[in-house]
Amino acid sequence: MADVNDVARWMASEVETMGFLYREAAVAEIADKFGSEFVSTTEKGQPAISKEVLEAFHRLTDDTIIWDRWDKCWRHRDLGYPPGPQVPH
Repeated sequence: MADVNDVARWMASEVETMGFLYREAAVAEIADKFGSEFVSTTEKGQPAISKEVLEAFHRLTDDTIIWDRWDKCWRHRDLGYPPGPQVPH
């Protein structure tokens, strides 16, 4: 049985392989591969990744992967970006 760390490692592997991971695709894949307990719904009714999975993912990738809020995907951190989970805009 998978746990949040398994899902976080899968997410990191997808970014490493593809160069990016879009949120919508990630939610669908996580539900399919690992189970619906790792996804949730936002207050606006949109599918989302559980907070526990995202916390594990950030612990695992904080120095290497960032969230690009404009493209709604995770991708590799470019050189020169300050520490933190998001692209500075």
